[in-house]
Amino acid sequence: MYNFWQGKGHVRGYWRKAALESYRTAAPEWATVLDLDELAQAEKANWFLKGITTAEPAEHRCLLALSDGARTP
Repeated sequence: MYNFWQGKGHVRGYWRKAALESYRTAAPEWATVLDLDELAQAEKANWFLKGITTAEPAEHRCLLALSDGARTP
């Protein structure tokens, strides 16, 4: 399972994943796939997630669209 999460200390957010079995528990074990706050700092950019497109019908792949300067944190 993949999802996008934002919270205190992660203003831009991050794309993360968890195994389906773990996701179904009360405390899933998430692994970060892309940390937008870290990427923005490393590239000195203002990256934000603009959108997510999945490759149908299997949805085994997706494309994350980023925007530089969409909003300020």
